[in-house]
Amino acid sequence: MTASGQSAWPGAVESLLPDPGHPNFLRWRAYHKSASWRGAMVQSMLGPLLPPHAVVLDIGCGTGGTSIALAAKGAMVLAVEVDRARLEATRALAGAAGVPVRLVLADGCTLPCADQSCHAVVLQDVLEHVSAPERLVREAARALKPGGVAFVSTPNRWSPLNALSDPHWGLPGVAMLPRKVVGRCTKARRGAAALPAPALLSLRRLRWLMRMAGLDMSFANRDAARFIAAEPRAALCAPFHLRIAAWAKRRGLLKFLPAMVNDRLGLFNCWVNPNWYILAKKR
Repeated sequence: MTASGQSAWPGAVESLLPDPGHPNFLRWRAYHKSASWRGAMVQSMLGPLLPPHAVVLDIGCGTGGTSIALAAKGAMVLAVEVDRARLEATRALAGAAGVPVRLVLADGCTLPCADQSCHAVVLQDVLEHVSAPERLVREAARALKPGGVAFVSTPNRWSPLNALSDPHWGLPGVAMLPRKVVGRCTKARRGAAALPAPALLSLRRLRWLMRMAGLDMSFANRDAARFIAAEPRAALCAPFHLRIAAWAKRRGLLKFLPAMVNDRLGLFNCWVNPNWYILAKKR
């Protein structure tokens, strides 16, 4: 994020945050502040696969970190968000950064774009938040040109790391529960920035969603790990996790992170990896 974008951050995003006394205040504030790093990571992975002036659809753009990063490199970005406050934050931050992003208030399950009109689609931390992810993935695939690429990131329902601390709330066990039960468990933690109750996906469900939509899925975990090793804020937002990462980075331990992950189907990605990074090509 540029200096001007950073200075616009407090006013643009403050309304999305709960009261400072809320148990998730620090986690959610760090998540919003690191949007530019997550965007830079997506651009580093997706950008080399795109033609000049590619049309990119960012579904569930949040506060626009990824939309801004892609547009800054020349992509024509359509940022779609169902939450008006987040869309207005994207507008303010993109304006402060001097980056053109087209903004649309819409549900990702009914996209305002023609068939086969986009070179790439971004589904970053989105699938777990929608009640009908099959509709969302089908719509994303509809918008993609043949040979187009979807970037997908989403947490693993069965990872023991997520079982110990849910990535959205920091609560044990919540990651493995169905949406209605998650909603009841997290009711006391709702705040101005409270997310709709998420339901994490299993790898089996995720692979089915990709096949159903005509997308050939490939893991890109190692490329993501290389970026995260250099900048942990691209993946971490819990204060405790950030402190551990800072300690490990000072001692040169994060350079081993890419060797600890892999891009194969198997035990690691089924049952260990806490978050998947995926590039899926439309047939």
